Amino acid sequence: MLVRRDAMDAAHTIFFENELQHIMAMALETEYPQLLAKSLFPVTNEAGPGAEQVAYYLYDRVGLAKIINSAADDWPSVDVFGQKFYAVIRSVGASYNYTFQEIRAARMAGRSLEQMRANACREAVEYKTDDLGWNGELKYGIVGFLRHPNVTSYVTRNGAGGYGRWVPYSTLTTKTPDEIILDVNILLNTPDSLMKRQGVINTVMISPDEYAHIASTPRSANSDTTILEFLRRVHPGVTFMAAQPLADVSPAVVGGGNTSNLMVGFRKDPTYLQFHVPQLYEQFPPETNGVRWKIRGHERTAGVLIYRPTSVVIAEGI
Repeated sequence: MLVRRDAMDAAHTIFFENELQHIMAMALETEYPQLLAKSLFPVTNEAGPGAEQVAYYLYDRVGLAKIINSAADDWPSVDVFGQKFYAVIRSVGASYNYTFQEIRAARMAGRSLEQMRANACREAVEYKTDDLGWNGELKYGIVGFLRHPNVTSYVTRNGAGGYGRWVPYSTLTTKTPDEIILDVNILLNTPDSLMKRQGVINTVMISPDEYAHIASTPRSANSDTTILEFLRRVHPGVTFMAAQPLADVSPAVVGGGNTSNLMVGFRKDPTYLQFHVPQLYEQFPPETNGVRWKIRGHERTAGVLIYRPTSVVIAEGI
């Protein structure tokens, strides 16, 4: 008489459970080079893993003060009004697998199961969440930082040589240090003039090639100070940094003709913008069909929400 046996006996099962517990813990504990969006934009998970939407208000005020007679009754009135908005939260997931034969072989050889699959699963989920923070995915209702309707974007003016680029390209005449500094000053002053307040921008991100250019190019022919050093000195409250997601940006994101390198200014402040990640990376219990075990990795995000209109400025074509 034939006797049916499970794909793995108890010894293999215990081995697998112990190994998997270790692998899953390592995937959560390993120090990963954090992708830029989570380290750059203020992250919040206050909505909680069960939420399907994030609700937020955009407020504005009306009314002005004026010189008054203290005994009069016609003091000017001011008020605040708000508009409620919703952002959808989506799940991001990937999975990894082990077969019963891989588990048997590992136990027989006295070696650990492969950790790289768990690490690759986490990296894939984190990468997708980061991309949604930057670019969103309109098909699923996530707008992202660069696509957000509250962003102000414009194309930088050409320099005296007839072109707008900072970095030497082919035979084109690139911008002078003075023209580059003017581009940065215009970016920094744009929200000040639109929002009627000073010092809105405290972070300026620049595409990597352009950042490297200003970090190595003298302020003038007679100076040993670079353009970047000069900018940091005259704008001490502003952080200047390189950001790879700003290189070769598709016109579908910010408009215009060809792909463009960008400079972006914003205020790193949770009252201005937040990266909503209601559920940080987690792994679910293993599932089996008898011969294969599957482990799922998961996060939830609504992308980056910008609360203050005109507080984020994108300069195209640098």
